[in-house]
Amino acid sequence: MLGAITLGDNVKVGAGSVVVKDVPANSTVVGIPARVVLQDGHPVRAGAPPHVDMPDPNADALRRLRDRLDSLEARLAELSRSPQSWDDVAI
Repeated sequence: MLGAITLGDNVKVGAGSVVVKDVPANSTVVGIPARVVLQDGHPVRAGAPPHVDMPDPNADALRRLRDRLDSLEARLAELSRSPQSWDDVAI
């Protein structure tokens, strides 16, 4: 349990669950964070899990790689058009 949490009478908390808000009486909670799965002996239907808009590090890395590839391809096209000696080219 984290913080000033009140557990009602006859509450069951699943092993490893993290309770972060008050739990009503005659309930069973499980998970991280803990959610009510049974109340007064009846299953509690959970809604859709909360959508968390978090950055995707893989998408960011792929975007940076794509930008770098585009830059290198543009540079190569530029060098291919100019009549220079390849010995003088620095990438």
